[in-house]
Amino acid sequence: MEINIGIIVIVVLVIAVLAILASGYVKASPNKAYIISGIKREPKVLIGRAGIKIPFLEKKDELI
Repeated sequence: MEINIGIIVIVVLVIAVLAILASGYVKASPNKAYIISGIKREPKVLIGRAGIKIPFLEKKDELI
């Protein structure tokens, strides 16, 4: 049984990308507002819902 190194590299990259996206998951409670700005011209405003913030490229500010 030979283990193909290309398959292992692809699996590790997929796991790394999923971990980065999971770390960017943001959920705002109904009494807070999260403002996510960075890549797009218009910031995303989350009030009582969830969204994804791209780590290292977007910034999250919190209003209570």
